[in-house]
Amino acid sequence: MPTNFPERISMKTTALGFAAMTLILPVSSHAVEVYAGGGVGVNHHFGTDPSEYEILNILVQAAANASSASSDVTLTSGTGKAFLGIRWLLGPLDESPSMGVELGYIRFGDQKGNFSVPPVGLSYNSSVEGLTASVTISKPLTEEVSLLGKSGALIWYSDMDVSLVGTATGLSFASTARKDSGISFTAGAGIEYDVTQRFSLRSEMEYFFNVGDPDVSMSSDIGLLSISGMYGF
Repeated sequence: MPTNFPERISMKTTALGFAAMTLILPVSSHAVEVYAGGGVGVNHHFGTDPSEYEILNILVQAAANASSASSDVTLTSGTGKAFLGIRWLLGPLDESPSMGVELGYIRFGDQKGNFSVPPVGLSYNSSVEGLTASVTISKPLTEEVSLLGKSGALIWYSDMDVSLVGTATGLSFASTARKDSGISFTAGAGIEYDVTQRFSLRSEMEYFFNVGDPDVSMSSDIGLLSISGMYGF
């Protein structure tokens, strides 16, 4: 065996290690991104017309005729959101897909509703806010534009003031405050545009399933269309 065999092995190991470092270091410097952002949007509650079951649980006696109910629901304010996330490349190239985790706070626009349930009328004001936790996947389309997908959970808190605006036999004007909380599944998709190396704009559509407990407040799905600014660290 050549006497310089250990030295040759050591030189080869050093060379391989150096080559590996030259490949890993450029990737690692860009592989992980931490970012923060905030935005505004508009939301819509789907299924806010109460079912007979919800009406009976919230406000009326069994004698109310829910089959002839009518409603008028309006949004009284916009939605605000803030989020913090981390994501990492799933491959060695800058155009590789990224996976991440995102945490946030969201306050949906307040809603005002009026329901006519002869011979009783009902009006309410409600607000929903909560914390979100999502897993994200993004795929670059160009150097500046990426597609985004996300899914996770919303820990929500609901506050609703309900007032009777009509009378029925044995029933007088009354009002009550109802508070509720729970966890709902969420999903969303959007597009991101890199304005600079660190600042980006995001437009996305999110859907929140079964927000609200029909035993306490009116349950509905919430759709949200928003635009946000993001800063990467």
